[in-house]
Amino acid sequence: MRDQAIGDPGGRDSLSWRVISRITMRGAEKVMSRGSLEILKFNRMIHDPTRLLILTFLYPVAKLDYLDLRRGMKVTTGNLSAQLQKLEKAGYVLIQKGFKGKYPITVCSMTKKGREALAPYAEMLKQVMKVTESPREGE
Repeated sequence: MRDQAIGDPGGRDSLSWRVISRITMRGAEKVMSRGSLEILKFNRMIHDPTRLLILTFLYPVAKLDYLDLRRGMKVTTGNLSAQLQKLEKAGYVLIQKGFKGKYPITVCSMTKKGREALAPYAEMLKQVMKVTESPREGE
């Protein structure tokens, strides 16, 4: 109770909490350089799990049929449509509607802007993996 700060019933601002946080940060600083803290600037448009999965499916192909994308991702039609609209609005994907014979078809493809946005995001994830795969101090 002595370490607990005034006005902080949970004790998160206590002296011991600050000391533990400082020690933890010192350990992290040895593993991560100051520039590595850029990983905190994730692209929020891509960071959403469903949108990241969409871009991951579209990246290696020129175009993909909406139904194939939905089946591959195993998401609902409504969720996929909503996330595709957000990515299209951001300029990361192109959605083309047309007909294949008498049947309507929707084709999705990744734009150059989408590819350029995904590349640095993937690099940031690699940096996170590098930090989490390094041995912990004291082990």
